[in-house]
Amino acid sequence: MERLHSNDVEQYWKKKEEDIGEKIRGRMLAELIDGFQDFSGSILGILFYTKSVFYFQAFPRKSPLLSLLKPGEPLRRDKLLNFCIPWSDVKKIDFPTGKNSFLSFLLPQNYRIFIDYIYNGNRNNLRISMQSRKDGDKLIGFYKKI
Repeated sequence: MERLHSNDVEQYWKKKEEDIGEKIRGRMLAELIDGFQDFSGSILGILFYTKSVFYFQAFPRKSPLLSLLKPGEPLRRDKLLNFCIPWSDVKKIDFPTGKNSFLSFLLPQNYRIFIDYIYNGNRNNLRISMQSRKDGDKLIGFYKKI
């Protein structure tokens, strides 16, 4: 897999800001666990946000099993999960209630956040796993400021 140079990454985010028409205030690696429409199963992607909206953009990737069954088949863009939710539709962002402190010592760290939001008049709850507690704190802090 070819690594992107920092200039390429910078240009990508600059173009993304031009496309959405707002400055991106933060971005982080995240895993959507569930809570968006009828999507099921976890998927890795980038969560990024502006002053008015937050976005989730999945990484295009091909299943290793599919590679064996159908070698050379290109990725289909329509199979990617990309969505945005206006901050005005978000009702609450929080960490789940704490685990038993003894169990948390034995289990790997899990930096999940819950995002309650309204979509088509229905209340929904996204469950997203962040790479670090700092990423979750950053997102929650930004939400509380707006």
